[in-house]
Amino acid sequence: MTDADFADRLGIRAAALTGDIEAVVELLRQRRCTQLFHHALEVLPHHQLPHVVRLLCRREGQTAGDDSWPKPSQAMATTLLHRSVLGRQPLELDSMMQQMLDAGLRPHYRVWLAWAKLHADAGRSLGVRNVMRRVQESTAGGKVAPHYYVQLIRAYCTQGRWQEAELLLEEMRAEGVAPSDHVYRALIWCCGRHHRADRAQQVFDGMVSAGVEPSMITWSALLNAYADSKQPYHAVQVLVHMRKQGLTPSVHVYGALTKAFARTGDWRRAVEALELMESAGVAPNEQVFGSIVEAAAVAGKPSVAAEMLKRMTTAGIPPNVIAYTSLVSSYGASGDVEGAKLVLQQMEAAGCPPNGKTYTELMAQLAAKGQYKECEVYFNRMLAAGCPADRISQAILVDSMLHRWTRDRKGQQHLLGLVQAQWDESAAAGSLLAPHTFLNQPQGRLCLDLHGYSAWTAQLAVLATLGTLLQQHSQQKGLQDCIPRLDVIVGRGNRSERRHRSVLRELVLEQLQHLLPVSFARDNDGLLVLEARHLRRLFDSMLASGQSFSLQDMQHCLVDPSSMGAHM
Repeated sequence: MTDADFADRLGIRAAALTGDIEAVVELLRQRRCTQLFHHALEVLPHHQLPHVVRLLCRREGQTAGDDSWPKPSQAMATTLLHRSVLGRQPLELDSMMQQMLDAGLRPHYRVWLAWAKLHADAGRSLGVRNVMRRVQESTAGGKVAPHYYVQLIRAYCTQGRWQEAELLLEEMRAEGVAPSDHVYRALIWCCGRHHRADRAQQVFDGMVSAGVEPSMITWSALLNAYADSKQPYHAVQVLVHMRKQGLTPSVHVYGALTKAFARTGDWRRAVEALELMESAGVAPNEQVFGSIVEAAAVAGKPSVAAEMLKRMTTAGIPPNVIAYTSLVSSYGASGDVEGAKLVLQQMEAAGCPPNGKTYTELMAQLAAKGQYKECEVYFNRMLAAGCPADRISQAILVDSMLHRWTRDRKGQQHLLGLVQAQWDESAAAGSLLAPHTFLNQPQGRLCLDLHGYSAWTAQLAVLATLGTLLQQHSQQKGLQDCIPRLDVIVGRGNRSERRHRSVLRELVLEQLQHLLPVSFARDNDGLLVLEARHLRRLFDSMLASGQSFSLQDMQHCLVDPSSMGAHM
């Protein structure tokens, strides 16, 4: 690199830091250097990348026969795709890539596949299809390599369209593209992700019938499908079938098997799988030990989980944060909060710092016992450790205060003020706990979606939404003209003890029935309906009496989740 090139790069970096895109554009116009255009794509903020791409591709000021203006290169396209992962919108990315192609970018497998993978990661199946169409247009014979179909399967999987992913096998055969082991493995993985191990097995059997030999990773994917579907004994049958064929299962296969037992909390079978692989001369890895620790955690056996951590250390595998977090969880299942707190000390002594999940597991145990002060201590420790607060940790902190309040409502009135302040502060900062409301078009109905809220924070979200509507009603008396009704989405309750019995429905229903009549949607058992006329009467009454939807005024509406058997 010459001194001039180095100085120009410094100039681009300095202009990027100050946001002076005009200076960057002028420098690129003067120098027309491939390395400078590439450097600009590397360092400029996302919103300025289209300016550089337009300048590069429009070839402004170029005269006939002038080849001095640089053409887009493979390295430039790769850099643009890499930067796009961090925030570019898909249509703008496709537009920039098209400009580079029109300006002379030569199609290359590495660029095409990276482009398709970026769309697949975001679940954009149409984006992957668009790349595949361009590949067909630029490839002799018009055939698309199987790897692109893998990306299409991944996109369908992210969208929850696993049935359509299966149809791609017929499409490939119709296009004259033979499905590879990689394609079948992606389909098996997709079915497993959606808990359809039966379909994963059919895909596997079809693969064998087609004469495609499954790799060890594909066998592992099939076992993982059974693990995700919580069918450990079918996973054992797959292992038996492998051994009958004379195959030696890899450590990844055994890892998938122990994962299957972990999902159901069958720690004894998981330990047996560990002993089986050791007798076969296969050394267990971090995943195998971690799955057994998880199985012990699900079963509420902290002694077994702790023993597995010792065996990991003896085997020369330092326990990672996931294993330690599972150990914390095992103490929670047995009700031993003090034991869970000691695990954090062990982690720090071992040089394995806790992550947000670790702190959240411990905070949940403290909240369940109403130990809100200690819960807040660990919440602050989490923030000090650089772990950002998410919706779950924020909800647990609020839950801990309200759990304590329910034990002594008269003696702990100050906790309502603390919860109100915490909620208001979170709402002002645009927290994830802020009520998720939206207008359902074309009816114009206002919807409050309570998916993802805890039993306590769902009630707070209801009160906060009603408070916002009360404020709007006080400023303009035409609430009924603005929205015909308020729909409260409480979900079907798959996390409840009884499947399809809503966890939140009875809770929120009882809360609202203290205030106004509640209707039910005929076609959706997870939807509560508040008619605008009932809301208007409620708001008029509250304005006349000087009440608000603060926790102090509405404490008689708060329902203790433990009294209803709701488990969040």
